[in-house]
Amino acid sequence: MATFKTLNWSTLDTWAIVTGRGVVPLLSEDHHAAGGWLQQHNYEMLHLDFTSGISRLVGQLGTLLGWSSQFGVGHELHPESRNLDALRDGFTFKVPEQGGLALTLQGFEQAWSEDQRWSAGFLSIISEFSLQQLALGRRFFAVIEVANPSSVLVGAQFEIRSIGHPFQRRPEAF
Repeated sequence: MATFKTLNWSTLDTWAIVTGRGVVPLLSEDHHAAGGWLQQHNYEMLHLDFTSGISRLVGQLGTLLGWSSQFGVGHELHPESRNLDALRDGFTFKVPEQGGLALTLQGFEQAWSEDQRWSAGFLSIISEFSLQQLALGRRFFAVIEVANPSSVLVGAQFEIRSIGHPFQRRPEAF
């Protein structure tokens, strides 16, 4: 089943998922209107606020991602954790088949200035999950609220692609 019936480059979701690879900046002044558009198009929204720093948000992510139920008691995602591999392992959201799921990231400029390596890795995880959902016929992306077009985030690099390892042929593959 196709995720999009047509590629309408003037819609937020097409632009975010296809052009932005699951990540799109949006001016603060357009944030409210975008939220209305997302609701009108059956998107669920999760708001992540980075204005109090990465550690506080990582603790909230542990709750949102159901960390204890995924990995058991004693394997909680601690607020001070900057382990991107662990975050990638547990990064899963239930994405509705109709509409989709959009994360809204507020104050991400602060996270970027606090820990650019972690922030870039976090965006990479979002991008990877967006691609996985696209392959499953679902829509998932993140909207990064930026104050102005000259934000440090606009044009910032968060992922470099390379050619991977050769596909390992198995009898059922082809």
